[in-house]
Amino acid sequence: MSTSPPSDPFHTCWALQSCTSCLAHAACGWCPYSSTCVPLPSSSLPPLLLPLSKAHICPLPWQERYELRTAPLGCGCSTTSLLVGLGAVGGTLVALLVGWLLVWVLGWIYAAERAERGGWVLHEGPRGERWGHTWTRPRRTWWTGWRRREDGESAALLA
Repeated sequence: MSTSPPSDPFHTCWALQSCTSCLAHAACGWCPYSSTCVPLPSSSLPPLLLPLSKAHICPLPWQERYELRTAPLGCGCSTTSLLVGLGAVGGTLVALLVGWLLVWVLGWIYAAERAERGGWVLHEGPRGERWGHTWTRPRRTWWTGWRRREDGESAALLA
């Protein structure tokens, strides 16, 4: 009979009693609330994201499911802190993109409002005669449109 410890990940991980010694083995992860080193199942996900697919990866599933620590980021980074950090970076990038688009659209609107409001129109008649004249685009704003509509309605009622 051999006195050497078993070589399977279950016995190797459960024998470790600190986060740093646990994370020294790539096949182990640390559950901080129960202070246990657990074997990590093989998965296509990175080790730190295993709690997303495996609910019972830690001994206390609902208390520490997303508090798993793994070797890539060490004892100070849990699944929760990684997801919060990624969400903050993603949200910041989306907010910057929306702000840039808003400034860009407002710049185009401002340029359209300040653009030249007149020009030259050339007409050609049915017999080939040509004539031209200048034109100006009326400056309308949303409040004059409302006022004009109200005046038109009231004029029709009072007539």
